[in-house]
Amino acid sequence: MTDRIPAAAPGASVTMRGLARARTGTGEMGHELLTHLPELGDPDTQRELDGWVEQAADTLQAVSSAIEQRLLELGRGAVAAEGAGGGLTGPTRPASAEERRP
Repeated sequence: MTDRIPAAAPGASVTMRGLARARTGTGEMGHELLTHLPELGDPDTQRELDGWVEQAADTLQAVSSAIEQRLLELGRGAVAAEGAGGGLTGPTRPASAEERRP
């Protein structure tokens, strides 16, 4: 998979809106999932369920964070393309921590 995208690709704003909805949805689902912990009665089973629910919530939060990072990268690429007159933009590798600093 390549990270390079056409800056002025048709439907790019649709993609950005879809990613934004996915980011919000996965974040909300992660928080919501933690509010639904049924009491089972059996301590061992309860620990297993609690651990599974927490892992699922953490995974949803990680997906939300990854989508947010991708949105930021796509946004930076679009801004760079406008300044350069279009063409292919976007990082060819994930940005390092130093590169992500404002």
